Amino acid sequence: MIASSVGYYSNIGREDSLFYFWITIFVVSLILLIVNNKDLFKKHKSNIVYYDMLFVLGVIFIPRINLPYGASRLIMAILGAIYALLVSRKKNFLRK
Repeated sequence: MIASSVGYYSNIGREDSLFYFWITIFVVSLILLIVNNKDLFKKHKSNIVYYDMLFVLGVIFIPRINLPYGASRLIMAILGAIYALLVSRKKNFLRK
């Protein structure tokens, strides 16, 4: 999801066929996230689903902040990677 968002926002303003490629990757990763969270919520009644909703909103809106040299995409990628590490640990703990 992070890679697709960075790719999408990097191609804004260009006439490129990769525009639809990045949107497709984002939608597929969003569907996989929803399916994973649905299974996790059914088994453990965990509220981690709400954190993932905030993550998706962050992936969509953080790169829209107008910072020089694409710094907003870099910030989104770093925060997304940190979030992914923390949440994956929690999800792995819940599955055991």
